[in-house]
Amino acid sequence: LAVAHKMSGEPNTVSQIVERIIETMSDSVSQLMMLLVVYQERNAEPQPSLKGGIDMVQNTADTLHNVANHMAANEFGEYPDIRRKIEDASAILKVKSKEFQDSYQSLLVTQNRAQSWSQLVEATKEMLRKTVELLQVVYGAERERVIEAARRALEAMNGVHPDGAQSNPRDFTQDVSRAATQANQLAEMVRGKADDASNPQQRRQLNELASELNSESKRLIDDANLLLRDRTNPQLIGKVEDDLASLNDSIGRTQRVLNDMNRELDSAGSSFDSKAEQLRRNLEELEVSSNSKPSFDQDILYLAKKERAEMDFLQEDLDEGDQDAAAQSLDNVKAYNDQLARLARKEADRYAPNGSSPDPQMHQNLLNAARQLDAVLPQYMSAGKGAIQRPDDDNARNNLDQKQEILQRAIDDLTALVSNPNAEINASARKELEDLDALRNAAREGDGPMVSRYAKQAVQENNILNDLARNAAHNRQDPVVREQILEACDELQRLLPHELLAAKNALEDPSPQNLNQLDSSTEQLKDQIHAIVDISTTRPETELIAACDRERAIVEKMKNDANRGDGASVLRDHDDLLQNTDLIRDLSKEIAAKKERPRQAQIVATLNKLDDQVAKANQHAKVLADSRGQDPAARSALLADQQQIAKTLEELLDLTDANLVAESMRQKGDLHNMRGALDAGDSSSLAENAQSIAQRHSTLVPLARAAAARSEDPLRKKQLLEDIEELDRLLPETIAQSNRYLQNPNDEEARRSVRQSIATMSDLLSGICDPAEYNPNIQRHSSAHGANGNNGGADRLKSMMPDFLNAARRLSTNPADPLAQRQMQDSFDAMDFGALASNDQDKVANLLNQERSALDEMLRAADRGDAAGVNAAYDKLQKVHKDLAAAAQNLINSDDPTIRPDERRRQDILDSLQALDRLLPQAHQQALGVAANPSDNNARAQLYNTADQIRKNFDVLDAAAVGVPETRILQAAQAEKDALDRLRNAVRAGDVAGAERALEDVKHANEVLCDESRVAGQFRDPASSQRILDTVAALESLMPVLAQDSRAAASRPADTLAQRKALADCDQCEALINQLLDDTKANAIALAHQEIADLDKLDKHAKAGDAAAAAADVNHLVDVHKSLQKAITDEIARSNDPRAKDNLQGALNELNSLMRPHIEKTKAVMLNPHDQKAKDALTSSTAAMKAPLAQIIATLKPSPENVIGATGEREKSLLGQLREAAGRGDQPQTEKLLADVAVVNNKMTQLARDQAGRIADPASQKQLLDSAQQLDQLHQELPPIARAAAANPGDARAQSKLAAHTAKMENAIDMITKASRPPPESETAKIKRLSAALLRQSKSGRIDSARFLSAAQTLAGYINGLPTDGPADLDSELRKLQENAARQGRTSRVVVSSSLDQLLGFLKDIGKDTHDPKTFDEMIQAVANDINKTARYGDDSDPVTIHTRNIALALSQLAEAAKTGRRQEMIQAGRDAAQHINLLYQTLLPLANQCQDPRTKDRLLRAIQAMKNYSTQLKILTAVKAGSSGQDADTEDQLVSVARSLGSNLAESLSCVYTIKGGKLLDSKPSYSRPSAGGRAPPSAFGSSSSSSSAAPRGAPAPRVAPAPRGGPAPRGGAAAPGPARGGAVGAGPAAGRGAAVGAGPARGGGPAPVRGAATRGRGF
Repeated sequence: LAVAHKMSGEPNTVSQIVERIIETMSDSVSQLMMLLVVYQERNAEPQPSLKGGIDMVQNTADTLHNVANHMAANEFGEYPDIRRKIEDASAILKVKSKEFQDSYQSLLVTQNRAQSWSQLVEATKEMLRKTVELLQVVYGAERERVIEAARRALEAMNGVHPDGAQSNPRDFTQDVSRAATQANQLAEMVRGKADDASNPQQRRQLNELASELNSESKRLIDDANLLLRDRTNPQLIGKVEDDLASLNDSIGRTQRVLNDMNRELDSAGSSFDSKAEQLRRNLEELEVSSNSKPSFDQDILYLAKKERAEMDFLQEDLDEGDQDAAAQSLDNVKAYNDQLARLARKEADRYAPNGSSPDPQMHQNLLNAARQLDAVLPQYMSAGKGAIQRPDDDNARNNLDQKQEILQRAIDDLTALVSNPNAEINASARKELEDLDALRNAAREGDGPMVSRYAKQAVQENNILNDLARNAAHNRQDPVVREQILEACDELQRLLPHELLAAKNALEDPSPQNLNQLDSSTEQLKDQIHAIVDISTTRPETELIAACDRERAIVEKMKNDANRGDGASVLRDHDDLLQNTDLIRDLSKEIAAKKERPRQAQIVATLNKLDDQVAKANQHAKVLADSRGQDPAARSALLADQQQIAKTLEELLDLTDANLVAESMRQKGDLHNMRGALDAGDSSSLAENAQSIAQRHSTLVPLARAAAARSEDPLRKKQLLEDIEELDRLLPETIAQSNRYLQNPNDEEARRSVRQSIATMSDLLSGICDPAEYNPNIQRHSSAHGANGNNGGADRLKSMMPDFLNAARRLSTNPADPLAQRQMQDSFDAMDFGALASNDQDKVANLLNQERSALDEMLRAADRGDAAGVNAAYDKLQKVHKDLAAAAQNLINSDDPTIRPDERRRQDILDSLQALDRLLPQAHQQALGVAANPSDNNARAQLYNTADQIRKNFDVLDAAAVGVPETRILQAAQAEKDALDRLRNAVRAGDVAGAERALEDVKHANEVLCDESRVAGQFRDPASSQRILDTVAALESLMPVLAQDSRAAASRPADTLAQRKALADCDQCEALINQLLDDTKANAIALAHQEIADLDKLDKHAKAGDAAAAAADVNHLVDVHKSLQKAITDEIARSNDPRAKDNLQGALNELNSLMRPHIEKTKAVMLNPHDQKAKDALTSSTAAMKAPLAQIIATLKPSPENVIGATGEREKSLLGQLREAAGRGDQPQTEKLLADVAVVNNKMTQLARDQAGRIADPASQKQLLDSAQQLDQLHQELPPIARAAAANPGDARAQSKLAAHTAKMENAIDMITKASRPPPESETAKIKRLSAALLRQSKSGRIDSARFLSAAQTLAGYINGLPTDGPADLDSELRKLQENAARQGRTSRVVVSSSLDQLLGFLKDIGKDTHDPKTFDEMIQAVANDINKTARYGDDSDPVTIHTRNIALALSQLAEAAKTGRRQEMIQAGRDAAQHINLLYQTLLPLANQCQDPRTKDRLLRAIQAMKNYSTQLKILTAVKAGSSGQDADTEDQLVSVARSLGSNLAESLSCVYTIKGGKLLDSKPSYSRPSAGGRAPPSAFGSSSSSSSAAPRGAPAPRVAPAPRGGPAPRGGAAAPGPARGGAVGAGPAAGRGAAVGAGPARGGGPAPVRGAATRGRGF
């Protein structure tokens, strides 16, 4: 009983012991059962955590078996029937326990795991039932013993006869004595059972009955004694008879009470079953809820804001008399209203009876709101059109005001239905972020009115966001978070005036310094908005902590109220407790939906346990209150309930990781505020936040490690440990960087480093909070090892190398040395390979993957109409592309011949980077257009065409910079052969130093060759793989022999034997290299990949109209194809596989048949570059060519990703043929192709799902499954679209719809192909693989001594060559930070003195001043301003930039002199302008003559010649103007026209300069350098006939009167503003802007129209 007593928490009675054991087992076993069910569902391997549950149940059952047998023997010896029941139940439990253990052991070794899981589940259920039955028997035995005592007492009573006092006094005396004794014994037993009773009334009854039994037995004895003294006294005889009757009655009532008490234990077995069933049901509900659709609340609130803003814009446009802009605003209101109503219906679907959150009332309310929006919009549209058509009619404006108020109420009714604090904050933040982007773009374009408009919007939204965040702060119970939010709000309001001031300065003077300051201010404010959202929106984990705190407080209050006997308060507490427990359940289930299945089971089981405990607490509190606080048992039970609830709540917080999330969010808040202090130069706040971060980190780390220990997901465990180690490393580093910055506040690099570190730490904390927010792109420098998670790093690795090499030496001499084997194993276990860096080739490969992913994100955001998502993805795309360009440049300049690309590949890299610089912004603009109107199939088709071109450039870049293992094998093999030739020459010449250099090159190239060959051989048949590994081993073994013999021969050139030996080694090495090339099939595979890359390049150059490059591509393609033909023919001859031979020959035949038609289609595009049908035909032909090439690769190397790639290319080829057939109206062929597509599509999706089951990366698995599902869905939708297009070949919309749909299918295919590929092997992976090989050899006992030791030394040499990475000392850096902050003193953050209203007024005035220049001086100044804009991206030291800016300065002086009437200064300004134009001409003429591209050269020569002619006219007309008395309108018009034409040609000249420099078109050695402005040539402010990267995409700028696209609002204010467009920004789509776009005819004020083809930002000339 001691064991059971301890297990049960030291209860008071046997009944309580048993009840507590049953409760404990029922809860624990329910969780075990759920774990078993979860594992059974997955048919998973048994996890280590399972053994703990198995052992717990087994040990408990064994203990109860022993306890029961002990009780049977010692407690119930006098009751043989009861004893037998206990022993029988105990024996059955023992049998079931053995079956349970046998089932578990069988599971560990079985081949049929599914059956074993089923058997274990059933055995567990049966054993648990028998355990509960034993407990019931044990508890029932106690009760049966009392009932048996009552039965014996009754027998004794029945044996007493009052007349015996006279006839047999002695027997009478004995009978009475026995009866009284039995009654007293029964009374004692009843008192014991009274203590055991859970029901207070039963307890009171039993105590009263026990007292009655005692008093009645005493009275019986007293009356019997009196009767013995007077044996014939009838009255005494009657008394004895009455006493016996009373005792009999009391014993009978005792039996009835005993039979009724604690019957709940009789149902313990069914209770266990019901708990397990309830747990299963809860998990099923949880699975349904986790798969439910997300709410559209945030999107509805955001769109409502957009619609309201457009209504305000309409009123402003009408006030300004701008009817075109007003019409655009009105169309945008309709577009947003339609989207809003559509989202309202989607949100209503969530609440439908079959939705994820059924709520009939909410469903109906949302549908009504959507109908109301649809109903009131036509009235508003009619009123708006009337106000536009009759601008001076006050009645029309009043009517519009009334209808606007009605529409506003309809919007408000909808938003009221979905509003909640989190959605409101997110929607407001999205709107302000968008307004800030639009504000910045408008300021950059010099569009004053748009700056004023979006500044007002930003101020309005900033105030809303501030109020929402402050309300959130006041609702927070956590004082730390509350203070963080309020501090962030203060910073939000402080930063906004800086943003407006920066916009004002950029408008007034668009100098590089002011524009950079504008960018910096915008980014700081955007960061602060993100911070506000991050820390002010609630998470379910933080809400759960608050709910648990309330639960404890309610229970405490209920306990106190019950002790006071306050029944009314207890009743209110009861209701509060149930309501709060329901909230805890809802929050916990929301969290559990994101957890792994076993954790879900634990959370749900804990919630069910909490429900039971709360129910008991409510019951005991009521009993205690009813007793007016006087029932000690109820008081004790309630206290125990309180303790159990507190324990369960802590358990729940642990299981949900709530404390970890809360602490992480507090840490993120401090990090955000630290960044704000850094940006503001507030050293004291910076130090305070850093100190707080360091202190909180010490709390955060144990919480994260505990969460990792609890997790049963190996990936999650690994991520948590690695991220906390990375935080450990980053924290002192960030403090050290902060010290660097405080010591020199002008050190911009230090400030950027701190910002980046803070951002990285914040991202890490996001991943710690939620695995869905884990960022795999963060470069982690440390990784966790074992349970303790020790830190790694290069220093630690280096310190291990002596022991590692010692073990390697011992093993090389004695492979069986167990101590050395163990030492080697320990070394590898402790190594942290996270310190090993990747080379530039690996970096390019990884960055290309990231860029592909970012492009896919942008396309998905566009498809779902998410403009903000498009911008976010594009920001990521730009950042990754910048890093990619740097890595590619490093690769081009590499000294390593094994990775450095040859001249052609180098040029391919540069061309692709330049093309991407042009295509990425174009795709961004097109994506914004699609996002604004997702139903526009033409826009989507254009976007996907651009995306296809981008991917082709990615592929060309990948092939040129990275390649495949076979490409790298060829390059490494050639590098090694070249080094061998140099080695032979050095050996023959006796050049010892030259031989050493050559040996180093041979060794390096050989390492690369062997590594790549191992990778290439991983997916071949076992025999081929072994042959490759044997050749690699032979090559590696030859290296030390080659080195020794070559050194000897070089030092003794006259020694013929030594010479022959060294040269023979070189020949053997070359022979092995050739053998590797044959075995890996590297030549054929590399050529197939090369032909694919050539096809992409040819497609790109042909569509760009680059005839020279396309011709070169054709020649190279033909040459590669000839080489491929020979290589494939050789492979066919070597192959012994008939099927492989047939596949290769069939693919080669198909390829040969397609080659000439493909070249003809290329020519067709070149002859007519604007023929879209020709371009589409070329696209389809390229896809058709790639299909057999992919088949060749998959046949030679049938890895899963190659097979998927070949299937995908085949499907894309069929889709291209389908488009062509439908375009011809060929319905029979269309049907045939649809059938072919169906077969290949089924294969493709099945391959994708199979691959998802093979790979370990969860992100790739999800990508494969999601893309396969998307491809399935798209394929189901394909037939009717294709048939409609085939039936209507002349219907452009039908053809466009088919093109857009097949493009989406091709995109899904590409995503499957990308996800199926393994990530490129980094240096880290290579070293790990080498280490694993060493470890395998060390364990095998079969060691090639020299080779093993050489490999170990290679590994150690690499690690010892790593840079030291000793971390900064945190405490030391914190002390320094405090000292630096104290040295600077208390600093206050800079606050703009002007109020927001003043700044808005300034911006409004500037907008009026800069818009539509009217007078002569304003027009000339406008030209000068736009010339400055054109030159703003130039290098300050570049003569071209200097002369351009001097021309602008001279024109500004001319405008100022004309304005003030200073004639002589006008003449001098004209002369200065002409002089600088001539200097610019002299600078640009040599540049034009050196240009290699004839077309660009001709453009530049024509532009600078025209510019020179205009300079003469400018000088003459200026003199005429100065000599005129009064206003000379004709001269002024001519002078303005000349100035504008001068500006156009100047812009054309600069455009050519950027094209020449960016495209390496000069005769000098090419050196790729990115333009300073984020990789794009500066936008022309004047116009250009160029189609180069500086020109606008064809069709992007639109006339001012162009309508917005149907179905969605048009972009406003430029590229990054996803709202409606005003101003012809490059790629802005259809614009109804202020200021004519290029091609729209003359701008206001007259003058010649600009040259067509380029965009004019803000104004045309």
